[in-house]
Amino acid sequence: MNEGLQMFIGLVGSSLFAVSGAIAQLPTLSTGRSPETTIAQLEPSTAPPPETSTNSPRRLEIAVSITAPEDLKVAEGDVVEVGQILADRDRERERLYLQREQLQLSLDRLESAIITPPLPPAPVPEMANLPAANYQERNAQIERAKAAISTIDLEIQDKIAEIKSLDRIDSLDPAVIEHERSQLERLRRERSEKLRDYQLAIAQLATARQQTQHQEYLHSLSIAERIGRQNQAALQYQAQLQRFEQQLRDREYQLTQTRMRLDDINNQLAEIATVRSPYAGEIRRVRWIGQNPDGSLSVELSLMVGDGRTAPVSR
Repeated sequence: MNEGLQMFIGLVGSSLFAVSGAIAQLPTLSTGRSPETTIAQLEPSTAPPPETSTNSPRRLEIAVSITAPEDLKVAEGDVVEVGQILADRDRERERLYLQREQLQLSLDRLESAIITPPLPPAPVPEMANLPAANYQERNAQIERAKAAISTIDLEIQDKIAEIKSLDRIDSLDPAVIEHERSQLERLRRERSEKLRDYQLAIAQLATARQQTQHQEYLHSLSIAERIGRQNQAALQYQAQLQRFEQQLRDREYQLTQTRMRLDDINNQLAEIATVRSPYAGEIRRVRWIGQNPDGSLSVELSLMVGDGRTAPVSR
C-alpha cells in the first residue's frame, strides 16, 4: 500500500513540474505601461459607452392617413431628407379653411345683427263723456204755452159770459154786440196759436230726447270702436313681441350651431398633421392598406434609414 501512494505522489509532482516549465517558456508582452496601469485597465469600466448611430432604426414603418392619393408626396425609391414632407392633406386643409372662413363670416353677421323689439301700442285717445241731458228749456216752453192757453181760455169764458149778458139787454146797440163777438173770435184765434206753440214745444221736447238717445247711441259705438282698437293694438303688439322673441331664439340657435360647426372645423384642422420624415433615407416600399370608415386612405411607408442622416426632426 505504501508503494502505491509513493507512485501517485511522484506522478503529481512530475505534472506540476511540466506545467511550471511551460509557463516559464511563454514570451513576455511589452505594453509600455507599468504593472499597476495594466491591472487597472483590466478592471471593469463604469463610464457610459460612446454614442453611436446604432440607436437609430435601420428600417422604419410609417403609417399615414390621407384623403386622396395625391396627398402622398413620395413614391417608392425616393430619397428623403430629415423633415421632408411625406404626406400632407393640403386639399382637405384648404377646404376646411374655406369652410371656417365662411362660418366665421356667418358668425360675425349673426352677432352684429340687431333685432329691434316692437314698440308698445300708443294709447287710444280718451273720449269725453256726453253732457247730461237737459230738457229744462223745453219743459219751460211747454209750461209757458200751457199757461198761455189757460189764460186765453179764461178770457174766452169771460167774453162768452159778457156777450150773453149783453144779449139780454134789449136797447143795446148791435154794434157793441158785434164788437164783443169779434173780440171773442180774436181770443179764439190767439188760443189756437198758443195751442200750436204748446204742441210745437212738446214736439221739440220729443225731438230733443230722440237726439239725445241718438247721440248716446253714437257715443256707445265710438266707445266700442275705441275698445276694439285697443284690443286690436294689444293683439298686434303681442304677435310682434312673439315674433321678436322667436327671432331671438332663432338667432341664438344659429349662433350655437355655427360655433359648434366652427369648433368641429378647428378640431378637424388640428387632426390634419403634416407627416414629415424623422430620418433621412430611402422609401423602399409604399403599401396601400385600405380605406377607413370615414373615407380616408391608410398607407404604410417603409423607410430605409441611411447613414449619417439619422437626426430626428421635431414636429
